[in-house]
Amino acid sequence: MNLLIITPPYDPLGGRGIPPDRYSWMIGLLQENGINSTLIQSGACDELRAMILDRQPDLVFSPAFTVRSADASPVVIHRLLEEMGIPYIGSPPETLEIALNKARFKRKLRLHAIQTPEYWTCSNGKYFYGDGHKTNCPDRFPFIIKPLREGNSRGISEKSIVWNQAEMDARLKELLPRYPELLIERYLGGDRDLREFTVAMIGNDARRMLMPAELILLTKRNRRVITMADKNQHGTRAEPVTEAGLKGRLTRLAHTVFKLINARDYSRCDVLLSGGKLQVLEANGQPMIPDKWFGACARGAGMNQRQYCLAIFQAALDRFDQLSGLPCSP
Repeated sequence: MNLLIITPPYDPLGGRGIPPDRYSWMIGLLQENGINSTLIQSGACDELRAMILDRQPDLVFSPAFTVRSADASPVVIHRLLEEMGIPYIGSPPETLEIALNKARFKRKLRLHAIQTPEYWTCSNGKYFYGDGHKTNCPDRFPFIIKPLREGNSRGISEKSIVWNQAEMDARLKELLPRYPELLIERYLGGDRDLREFTVAMIGNDARRMLMPAELILLTKRNRRVITMADKNQHGTRAEPVTEAGLKGRLTRLAHTVFKLINARDYSRCDVLLSGGKLQVLEANGQPMIPDKWFGACARGAGMNQRQYCLAIFQAALDRFDQLSGLPCSP
């Protein structure tokens, strides 16, 4: 079987993209298990289409999310693969788009009575409440301000937490030129007993594994928030949840969320425990792997990095009867 891995373009000077050698170990791992793997970098949409047609893969794994079409609009790679009739690992494009748009995701949660912090959106100097109706600037502080369509804590820092109108105005002025749509969310980090979790998922339907881990900040700060720097520079620790009652609550909630958005093969969602209640923050429909948070979740299920990556590939293969299985042994 031939597998194609599509990564974002890598620009070491600009600090963009993912170094290709991040996936060299994965290619070796798959080769050991009888899967021939090729690595390419995504370019423009037409270029990527041509590369895929040239290689004729049986299955695609795409850490890259979108490519640019001829008119410069983004095209979700999973959507392109569906149009080409090529099987791929991961969730359908509709799921990825819901997960990426925080407001759309939270609106879906609320429609199904799943708790999530109260929220507003801001774009073009206008404010909209969670149900989409126009409103005045929210003023019951504190809030946390996030880019509406970003993942991995991009655009989030301690300055994202605002306690008054002056701080909000300053943060909006700073972010809006870079992110035309922002999420303004009720900030729950002032709760002394607040706990934060992430729940990783591997598999589908009855074979779905749900693996929660607690996210722990390694440095105390007055304003609790986990930034991209905290994660990338080892400012957090993730520990598998072992408290039976809490683990059960988290896995049941995550199962409901993943089923609601039709997540497939692998995914993650982030959850807060505040005032004794679980509140869903967001979902990551296409988490980067290998990843230390995903790895911590998998460790709670007794899997190392090799095993959980193989399990993800197996989950996709199980969805395609025409493809041969991949043993999930280390």
